[in-house]
Amino acid sequence: MGIGKWFVALVAMVSGLVITSPARAAFSVTASGGPTTATAGAHSDVKINLGFPDSGQDLKRLVIHLPKGLVGNPNATTTRCSEASFNANNCTTAQQVGEVTSQATALGLPITIPGDIYNLTPRGGEPARLGIHLTPPLGASEIHLQAVISLRADYGLDNVIETDIPRTTVVPLLGTQDIYLSSMAMTLYAKTSTGGVFMTNPTECGTHTFSVDAASWAAPTAWKTGSGSFTINGCNRAPFSPTFAIAPNQQTGDQPTDVSVTIGFPGDAGGLSQSNLKSAEVVLPVGTALSPGVGANGLEACSDGQFAINSTGTPACPGLSKVGTVKFDTPLLGTLNGDVFLGAPTPGAPLRLFAFATKGDVTVKLAGRVTPDPSTGQLTTSFSDLPRVPFTAFTLSFRGGDAAVLKAPPTCGTNTATAKLEPYANPGTFKTVNASFTTVNCPSGAFAPSLSASVAPTQAAANSAMTMTIARGDDQPLLDGMKVSLPPGALGHLASIPGCAVETARAGNCPEASRVGTVTAVAGTGGAPASLVGPIYLTGPVGDGLAGLAVVVPAKVGPIDLGNVVVLTKLSVRPDVGIDVTATDLPRIAGGVPLAIRSMKLALDRDGFLFNASSCAARTIDATFTAQNGATAAASAPYQPTGCENVPFGPKLTATIGGSFDAPSLSTTIEAPPGQATLSGVQLTLPVQLGADLGALAKVCMKETYDAGQCPPVSRIGTATAISPLIPLPLSGPVTLLRLPGRALPSLAIDLAGVLNVHLQADNDSAGGRLRSTVAGIPDVPLSSFTLNLDSGGLLKSDRKMLCTGIPKVDAAFTAHTGARTTTSAVADTPCAGGLSKLTATGSLRGAGKGRTPSLRVKVRGTKLRSLRVTLPKQLRLSTKRLKRGGRVYQAGKAVSRKTKKGKRALRHTKRSVTGWTTKKHTGSIELRLAKGALRKGKGLKAGKRLTLKLRVTDSAGRSRSLNLRIKAKR
Repeated sequence: MGIGKWFVALVAMVSGLVITSPARAAFSVTASGGPTTATAGAHSDVKINLGFPDSGQDLKRLVIHLPKGLVGNPNATTTRCSEASFNANNCTTAQQVGEVTSQATALGLPITIPGDIYNLTPRGGEPARLGIHLTPPLGASEIHLQAVISLRADYGLDNVIETDIPRTTVVPLLGTQDIYLSSMAMTLYAKTSTGGVFMTNPTECGTHTFSVDAASWAAPTAWKTGSGSFTINGCNRAPFSPTFAIAPNQQTGDQPTDVSVTIGFPGDAGGLSQSNLKSAEVVLPVGTALSPGVGANGLEACSDGQFAINSTGTPACPGLSKVGTVKFDTPLLGTLNGDVFLGAPTPGAPLRLFAFATKGDVTVKLAGRVTPDPSTGQLTTSFSDLPRVPFTAFTLSFRGGDAAVLKAPPTCGTNTATAKLEPYANPGTFKTVNASFTTVNCPSGAFAPSLSASVAPTQAAANSAMTMTIARGDDQPLLDGMKVSLPPGALGHLASIPGCAVETARAGNCPEASRVGTVTAVAGTGGAPASLVGPIYLTGPVGDGLAGLAVVVPAKVGPIDLGNVVVLTKLSVRPDVGIDVTATDLPRIAGGVPLAIRSMKLALDRDGFLFNASSCAARTIDATFTAQNGATAAASAPYQPTGCENVPFGPKLTATIGGSFDAPSLSTTIEAPPGQATLSGVQLTLPVQLGADLGALAKVCMKETYDAGQCPPVSRIGTATAISPLIPLPLSGPVTLLRLPGRALPSLAIDLAGVLNVHLQADNDSAGGRLRSTVAGIPDVPLSSFTLNLDSGGLLKSDRKMLCTGIPKVDAAFTAHTGARTTTSAVADTPCAGGLSKLTATGSLRGAGKGRTPSLRVKVRGTKLRSLRVTLPKQLRLSTKRLKRGGRVYQAGKAVSRKTKKGKRALRHTKRSVTGWTTKKHTGSIELRLAKGALRKGKGLKAGKRLTLKLRVTDSAGRSRSLNLRIKAKR
């Protein structure tokens, strides 16, 4: 930068004149002057006139503050005078850069003291030093003063003479005499005797003010100030011919790269200096963008306090905030080198740059900002209010390597950057210049992302955690969308986790209660992409899906925080009840930074969320991918649970026959305890008492009509309901009588609908004179219960005699997805007269208060009763060790012996239920009493709480009936 222009401070040297004597008015200083030519950028003599009114106080110290933009060039002379030569009066005319004339009083007479100003060799890191050689008349001793030129924080120049300015001189024959200085006029030359340009006017039009601080010997710390001003015009004549270059001129496509931009200025034009640069805005080509790998080796930010832009001191920025270098080339001082730091973000400016360059005692500090286009990532770097000093080149370089700040465009060819530059001479007008470079060796790999997956544990039907990793090579096209298809049976407990609202998920603000896993995304090009870790949340339905996953990636590298990148995926259900996870329009950019996702590791590891399929068959997790250029690819990963032989399987069956005797209804319920293998097939053989009504054939719906969804209402002969622990609401729908080609009896189409749809088919045939229904191909989905209701007047027929003769028993054969098989039977409740036709149940629960032990009584009245089973709610727990002493069965009001005649216990139990058996087949009532510690308090038991007991009563014929009993807990 034209720091050399600081030499205008030569004016300070005038203060080298001698001092004052008698006391008069208060000490003060006046100033006036300016360039002799007022044209902007002109090389003009500069005159500075200083006055020291008659105060009787001698001048001791003097500092002249030149206005910003008025500069001198210390390289204007071919050589500089050394201090030794200056003190010996041996400086040459070629080293002279100005002259000075002072008015003083000596011996009571006014005298004029002429002098010359020389360009001296500076000390240490000083930008420049001037020498003032004063020659008093009458052969008085010569005076040598030196002025140090320094650069202020606002880049104006100060001429500082803070040595003791002499106030006496030695006159031949007269000895030492006082000299009182009243004024001085100094002239700094436009050019030296050898033609070198020394002084240059500001290139900014308008009024420019300079000031002078002076102090006397009498009060050396009491500074007095005077000021003057001058006007610059003709800014329309000031040349402004900037150049712009960018390097390297060849860059590897889509890879991290070092980048340097240089703004330069040629020399004078038409005898005038180039206008100083007021602001610069550099727009890099689309595709040159911030590289996510910038923090690969660590990245910190430099705070405003650490940089201290208004100080000339060295910044205290942390080493990890350095992102590049800066260089100023000026004919005045040569080259100033320095560093570029990442500035701490502020509201509205997340990306800032601090540039610091130094040479000796001269420092330059600049603050700029980088603005990425939020849609394209195109970068605009801007600096404003630049120093009013000339320079031939300003170079800003960003580091390269894997941790480079920038990456090259992804496509090969010529790329053009633009610089929009504003001169001080004509603010508000801009000059636009371009620079170009080429990209080569661009990515050309085929689009072939990979998929890997694992589950732990692999135990079939067990809760598990799944990890999937999707990756693509750095040379492959970018991902745009994907669909991952999980195998049937690999599902999640959607009902057990509160889903995050979709709009809340879009903002990345889901609660921790909805979190189901973690994502690790690797983004960026080159050898050190950024690794970003964030949460995965379960959400409500996304689009037409069953639910969704919100994958939230915090786009934060060191202090650069671009907010959250949220990918919403849709969870949808296939006909086989397998889950598809679909993500479309994957984010390409975050806060103006292209993401270039290399891999995503999705760990769904919330305890109790996922579980394995019941089948141990070898299957695959399949994925299809779409690239941003439209290319498609597929990949798969193996999936195979193990340990199917260890999964329990024992569904329970209950049945109830209702309706009329001639046209009975039938309700069958299959219940599966938690943790068991899932059903793949069911075969129900109905009681011999029930037959198929041939008249129902008139109600059948033909297959083609069913497929078209146009079956008449008469074809709907029942309903079905399925309850799964996976989903919050039951699935239910109609049962349709369906005619299929090649089958003698009509089949049943079972359509379950809800948050997902399941279609089942039951084929009917005859086995040993009994009607048999077979359902195959049940999806690998856990079911708490499945109930099939066949309406009265639908498919079945009977009569009173048939229905009330013998025990109506439903036989069932179950097949699991593990391959296990089991059979069971259930005696159906019927509408026949008997022990179960009219039942009444009563009960009481006491001891629910604090510190008390609960006791329970349940009594059922009817005829020919055989047993009573009571299933307890969660608020009550059995103490099996004390059940033998505290539990008792009563029939017809009398206690039953603890063992029946056949030696079996009258009171039997499971983990959650107690069954009491009578010793006779014909009794009018059964009562269970549990006391003396046989019961313990469970979760939530308190006085006033209403509980539901599930009862199962069996009569002497083996028929059973279920009913619920509501009781109120008492203290």
